Amino acid sequence: MFRKNISTILFFTLLSIYILLLSSCTKESIKIPITTNSEKAKELYVKGLSLSDRLRGQEAVKYFDDAIALDSNFAMAYIGLAFADANPNHFFANIQKAMSLKDKVSDGERLWIEAVDAQVNNQTNELRSILKELIDLYPDDERAYNFMGTAYFATQEYKESITYYLEALKINPDYSPVYNQLGYAYRFLKNFNEAEKMFQKYIELIPNDPNPYDSYGELLMEMGEFDKSIANYKKALSVNPYFTFSYLGIASNLNYKDEHVQARNMLQKLLVSAKNDNQKRIAYNGIIISYIDEGNLAAALKTTNEMRQLAINTSDTITLANEYIPLGILYIEMGKLSKAKDIFDRSIQLVQNSSFSKQMKINAIQNISVDIAFVDIKRGKYEIARKKAENFFVYASEQNNPNLIRLAYQLYGMIALAEKEYETAIEYLRKSDQNNPYNIYRIALAYENLGDTERANSYFSKAAHANLVSNRNYSYIREKALKKIHP
Repeated sequence: MFRKNISTILFFTLLSIYILLLSSCTKESIKIPITTNSEKAKELYVKGLSLSDRLRGQEAVKYFDDAIALDSNFAMAYIGLAFADANPNHFFANIQKAMSLKDKVSDGERLWIEAVDAQVNNQTNELRSILKELIDLYPDDERAYNFMGTAYFATQEYKESITYYLEALKINPDYSPVYNQLGYAYRFLKNFNEAEKMFQKYIELIPNDPNPYDSYGELLMEMGEFDKSIANYKKALSVNPYFTFSYLGIASNLNYKDEHVQARNMLQKLLVSAKNDNQKRIAYNGIIISYIDEGNLAAALKTTNEMRQLAINTSDTITLANEYIPLGILYIEMGKLSKAKDIFDRSIQLVQNSSFSKQMKINAIQNISVDIAFVDIKRGKYEIARKKAENFFVYASEQNNPNLIRLAYQLYGMIALAEKEYETAIEYLRKSDQNNPYNIYRIALAYENLGDTERANSYFSKAAHANLVSNRNYSYIREKALKKIHP
């Protein structure tokens, strides 16, 4: 598993990009210091930090909690807890608590906390400016470089991210999390040989942890080595039976082998044994994706409503607002446009009434406007959709966020495709997120309509064989793309 930038608009985008924490050292050292009035709290924090580095967040929660119990003003422990705790409400509360303490810690910690806040609020320029200052202040701290690498990774600027990751390894060649990130960066650049080297080194460094096998399994899956991939995911589960993302990996492989029932049986095991609602949601999401991949949208809808009940039962409005987005997209795919629009409107209401910061509310509502534009396109209201696209492009440009700019181009491309302006559609869609198989499929459709069968089949094949782990966009088009190249 990597710290991925999942496409939903709220907190899971942030939770999936794993933010690394700080080193344990004294204020006089060359590393970023830790401010706490309790040596025991510091010791607990460092243990939690070590677990978080290895993506064992649920295990880390207790250590961060205990550290805070000993020192209620332990700012970095709140940051650690925010990213270890799966509850989104706790996430925002812990970030806000850390922000309230930033003037009581060292300059390095203050910059780190401000960087996290900038990332939470989607402020790309501010984030990178802060991290540059952090690196200038602590040029010998591998975590500062790793954070900057992750900031570039999150916006799909993989070559730049690699530069910073390699700088981190110059400082500490045995710093295992960097090899995981490097593996994914090289993988997204389609340099599978180098990616494999990084994951093998990752396994070598921490062979008794599950994530190295999980990450290598994901690479093997994309390469079409489904049985080898499953073996690595099973190895991860043999190390830690509760490493939930490996269940998704096995299920994804089984889906691509057209063994959907077996895939859902695997996820049902996770659902039954889940220790908390977050693990249940992971299982539900995997089951939903399996149904979509199989073409059974009605069953996917039924399971989606079962999953939403978790948030309803706990009055978790933040999670509910987030879950409305894929539900609305599902309704679009089912042709139920009025229901989709109603769902997106409800999500906006929940966001407006949430405890999000002002900037986060703006970010969320802007993103939902794109989803509403999808409905407009399906209804043939192209001018209305184009106006939304123009407004969103201005917003994305002001934020200087490459991911948002790509989303704006996707919207422009979808409008052009619907209006049968195929060359224009291709021009826009090539500037959209190329890690989204649905965009690759849209480019293929444009070439097909232009009569360019060779290029169309090339893009259909690329979309069909993306082999991504538990990806909704992919599940909607995989079988369609396969049928195009194997009618």
